[in-house]
Amino acid sequence: MATLPVEQARAIFTQTVVAIYQERIAVNSFLRSFFPTVESLGLAIQFEVQRGTELMAVDVIRGHQGNYNAVSRSTQKSFIPPYYREYIAATELELYNVTIGSANEGGVVSSQLFAQLVDQIASEVRLLVAMIERRYEYQCAEVFQTGIVTLKNGDNIDYKRKSGSKVNFSGTAPWDNDANDPFAHFETGCTFIREEGKSQAGVFTAILGRKALTALQNNEKYLKKGDNRNVFLTDMHEPQRNSTGASLHGQISAGSNKINLWSYPEIYEEKNGVKRPYIDDTNVIIVPEVTNFKMAFGAVPQVIDGKETPTVKKGAFVFGDYIDRRKATHEFDVMSAGVAVPVAVDQIFTMKVLV
Repeated sequence: MATLPVEQARAIFTQTVVAIYQERIAVNSFLRSFFPTVESLGLAIQFEVQRGTELMAVDVIRGHQGNYNAVSRSTQKSFIPPYYREYIAATELELYNVTIGSANEGGVVSSQLFAQLVDQIASEVRLLVAMIERRYEYQCAEVFQTGIVTLKNGDNIDYKRKSGSKVNFSGTAPWDNDANDPFAHFETGCTFIREEGKSQAGVFTAILGRKALTALQNNEKYLKKGDNRNVFLTDMHEPQRNSTGASLHGQISAGSNKINLWSYPEIYEEKNGVKRPYIDDTNVIIVPEVTNFKMAFGAVPQVIDGKETPTVKKGAFVFGDYIDRRKATHEFDVMSAGVAVPVAVDQIFTMKVLV
């Protein structure tokens, strides 16, 4: 039977676990697909929100001074993103004690048992990453629905979405009343993104909550118009096409705009066991088909190669292991410091369409 020196086994733990995790990593969730990843070498991230105009140039007399344009439409922000760290104690796994704890007198362990142990730890690490991924998915949902990323300590990140980007039609023109026109609401949203968000998109993405989708499909004006054209995932923008969890329901026209209709019935679970949808059942979110949003990651603190002085490491997810001699545990952790950033913040329109 093949064997491996126990010290060498401990040394290659992290490298092997991460390699196996990367082979199993799932495709980004649907909301995350609108926020491509950018990574920073520093703890803080910087981003710039720019609100443009559509002013026209004015002619001037030849030989005279031109028209001065002040650069004052940008707002640069810098902050340290929220930090997440989840870990497990591998020493709590029975296979760990069988593999590492049973090294023979020559200080070697079974290569077969070691491979099984690494596979088991990688599965546990994957669950830790999934927990953090759900938090990032929730951040994206918050940006889309309220514009505020909520943090545990109350230091929320408010992206100052314009009031006109969040409209409540539930009291005045709910979709479950056939007298109301959902197409007019879609056109309102696209017009806001075009005029206030300065988007040049001709095709938009709408993400509908569960009840909102049902109300739309049963609305008399929607049924009479009957212009829901079949579209296919192969027609979609690549990040959304390759994402998971969402369903594509077709394409409609509202004014001069084409809108792809998606539903996203995915849920998350709170610590008390309550299950909630990422997208409120009564909400509809509209964004351009090609968005200008980012999932920004700052560096995280890490002790490398047994050194006593912590350093920082760049990456969306940073993996490590640590032997705590006082607690007699071998811990594996996943660290991440990310935040969803709507760079083009005015290119999001949210409407509540039902009570």
